[in-house]
Amino acid sequence: MILACILFWSVISFFAISRHVLQSAEVLGESMEPTMHEGDRFMILRTAYMFRDPQPGEIIAVLTPGDPTPSVKRVIAGPNDLVRIGGGHVYVNDVKLYEPYLAGHTYTQAEALGPRTRIVSPDCFFVLGDNRMVSADSRMFGALRREHIIGKILPQSGPDPGSLARQLADSRSPEEKVAL
Repeated sequence: MILACILFWSVISFFAISRHVLQSAEVLGESMEPTMHEGDRFMILRTAYMFRDPQPGEIIAVLTPGDPTPSVKRVIAGPNDLVRIGGGHVYVNDVKLYEPYLAGHTYTQAEALGPRTRIVSPDCFFVLGDNRMVSADSRMFGALRREHIIGKILPQSGPDPGSLARQLADSRSPEEKVAL
């Protein structure tokens, strides 16, 4: 009886934690390269923003308009910030954003945002993917409301198995790569 009770509460705890606190996920697509790659595994801390807002630079999981699958994006600006994209760069509150996480020579297109300065609405966040050429982000669908943010992506500790596999594949000859 005690074992059944322990098992029952263990299962309930697992589902409660994985649904409302910590969730495992996998990168689908290349919108966050070079920071995150297709197949990389990560954890989402769903409670990270219960008592504070997401901060610029943080990587978050979001639900984007028209797509039921969660996406991973980087917070660029928060409520009431001014955002402008021009000359291939992002400006927040008239200051050129320092983006060391982008691949070299990345040129950020304004897309549907246009060249005008936009004010991020209260309770909204402007998000971009690190791979600006392929990312569907706030340039297309506008700033995301707070309710569309699922949680914060936790930094990985230790080597990423997906990264290790990519390094191995890159070090092989073309003949060997076909066999992978």
